[in-house]
Amino acid sequence: MRKSVFITGATVNTGLGIAERFGQEGYNLFLGSRSAEKAEQTAKTLSEKYGVFAKGYGMKIFDETDAKAIFSDIEKLGYSMDCLVLNAANLGIRQQFFDVSVEEFMDVINTNIGWNFMLSRQAAIQMRKKGGGSIVFINSNTAYRAIPDRVSYSASKSGALGMMRAMALDLGKYHIRVNAVLPGMIKTDRWENNYNDCRHALSNYTPLGDIANFEDIANAAWYLGSDLSKNTTGAELVVDGGNMIQLYPIVDKGTQIKKMEGKKMKQVDIKGHEPSLLPEKGDWKLVWSDEFDGTELDRTKWDYRLSMMGKLHPAWTDKGVHLDGRSNAVFTLIEEGGKPVSSQLQTGYNFMDEPVKETKFGEDHLQWPIGKLKENLYTHKFGYYECRCKLQTKPGWWSAFWIQSPIIGASLDSAYTGTEIDIMECFTPGKIAAHNAFSGGYGQDMRNIHAGGMENLDDGYHRFGLLWDTTGYTFYIDGIENGHIDSLVSHCPEFILITTEPQGYRDASHEPRKETYDAVGDTFIVDYVRVFEKITDKHV
Repeated sequence: MRKSVFITGATVNTGLGIAERFGQEGYNLFLGSRSAEKAEQTAKTLSEKYGVFAKGYGMKIFDETDAKAIFSDIEKLGYSMDCLVLNAANLGIRQQFFDVSVEEFMDVINTNIGWNFMLSRQAAIQMRKKGGGSIVFINSNTAYRAIPDRVSYSASKSGALGMMRAMALDLGKYHIRVNAVLPGMIKTDRWENNYNDCRHALSNYTPLGDIANFEDIANAAWYLGSDLSKNTTGAELVVDGGNMIQLYPIVDKGTQIKKMEGKKMKQVDIKGHEPSLLPEKGDWKLVWSDEFDGTELDRTKWDYRLSMMGKLHPAWTDKGVHLDGRSNAVFTLIEEGGKPVSSQLQTGYNFMDEPVKETKFGEDHLQWPIGKLKENLYTHKFGYYECRCKLQTKPGWWSAFWIQSPIIGASLDSAYTGTEIDIMECFTPGKIAAHNAFSGGYGQDMRNIHAGGMENLDDGYHRFGLLWDTTGYTFYIDGIENGHIDSLVSHCPEFILITTEPQGYRDASHEPRKETYDAVGDTFIVDYVRVFEKITDKHV
């Protein structure tokens, strides 16, 4: 009789690799995902590929009733668990210690510990009836070696290891083994498209000179989940190329110098203003810019963004930007009605942002779900986008330089309806978050890829650039390449945004944080925004 395995997070990346491995061994596959549709489609594909029974489940996070219902359904189908692989996790990215809310912190803990406990108990009930089984945690070497701005994730992974050992002790008498795989970096899209963290981590941070792929983790999960490890329980199998055994990483100086050099840049002078730094390859023409000369904002170039997804946003104002007479646009965190607010500038409009007004369509009481459309002030596609700015100095609000398609999410084709491209986001003074590309809108079809970022910067002026062409998006900080994304490539014109926002309005409380009030009066200063178009390429 075939054995059965349940795998969480089983539709992409590592989870899919684990499902493939167990499918190769003839296991019946029960696959969990946040998306029922993706889980069912993956199950259908793997069932046909490996000739095994497979079923997908949409899963509710931290819901014991849902966990019981899933395993009850499996029993009703005539199956019971031989192995459970707990792969899904809340990554808790960008959770700075002083900024993360208790709700955000506990969401990671509840997912990575509490939810895994619920699933383990339901699987173990079936295993106890069968006379044994195996539970495998896909944990992380961050359980032992923390990384910045991931306090809840590191805490959850350490806690999950403690739970794994306790479960191994309690369940051993039922011949149920409980073990953990501890990966380091894995070659997902997040790392493959990250110039600094993938190409250089390969040689700089592991004695073996490589990081794990999906098959490495899948093979480790298979070993611990199968009878090959029948006398192993409460154990950790580290799969990180030796990263965790080092006191300090091995850093090759030649590689380090290469990393700092990046792709060569050339200086382009702008009369009366600071020069730009552009990729050396090809010749460039300045096609749009604002040097913020004078004392009044050029409203033919910029409008204030006041709404998002059909609603006025309480954090935004049209009074938070002024020109200082020295060719700078100064964004200031101010108070209105006793609460901190700040401004966002844009050269175009997202078609879903404007508030919806009641519009009766015939006698059917149908409502068109899109507000009044506006003519974009400026959009462009392909080229080099650059902003020179001085970051905010106090926590409690954030700044960003980005571009967006006016019709993002109107179709599943990012080439046709565009993406959001985050060139610079600063949530904590001096730190630049990973650059992002979003497509598919901001609902069920949203897709996201990260690259680069996380540079510690001084409090002076810095240049942030984006090279956008048919091959993807290459990001630059002060003329040094800082990440590349080669998918979700937009082929439609996009508009420019320079934005700030007080923190707290997107928390569960929808209220500004204490440090946001303390930051009132702080500034984010923009020297210029420029768009260049490539006119020749001498290297082709």
